[in-house]
Parts: sequence; C-alpha cells; structure tokens
Amino acid sequence: MEHLTETERIVSKPANRKRGEHMRVKAVVLSCVDPGFKEPLKALMRHLEFKSADFDYLGWAGGAKTLIEPDSPLLKQIGILVKLHHGSEVIIMTHADC
Repeated sequence: MEHLTETERIVSKPANRKRGEHMRVKAVVLSCVDPGFKEPLKALMRHLEFKSADFDYLGWAGGAKTLIEPDSPLLKQIGILVKLHHGSEVIIMTHADC
C-alpha cells in the first residue's frame, strides 16, 4: 500500500479521472498578463458559466499580438493545451494598448 501524505493524494490525481487520464476542458483562455484583466476575466468566465476546471488559463505578456510572430511560442503552447486537454474553443481576451 502506498503511503502518501494528504497533499500528495490531492495533487497526484484529481478525483474525477483515472490515473494517467488527461483532463478535458471546454476551452483554452488566453489573456494579457495585465493585472487589470483579472476581474474582467473572472466576470467573463462566470457569464459563460465556466468553472475553473472547465478551461486552461494561459496568461502571456503581450497577449494575442504575439500570435503573429514567426514560430510563435504562444501558438505552440495553445496547440499543446488543445491537443492535451481536448479544448474545443480558444478564447482570446485582449486590449487595444497591450
């Protein structure tokens, strides 16, 4: 029998999936890392009726404008999250002066 601490039990495997099974999300949510985005992002997720387990959050300095860069590491990261967690949507939240 494994002897795990309570923290190890909680972190090692969420209760809603089997060991080795990847989580599934509805969406990958991208936003700028501007601290002013925290509350509007929370409000948007509530409006969409998303719980925190329903989406992968990806905060990125420069936000969506970095998607146009050749070989964008952000685009690669979004692709990894969509593939790994089967998100069917990508939600991009940005502002004009980012």
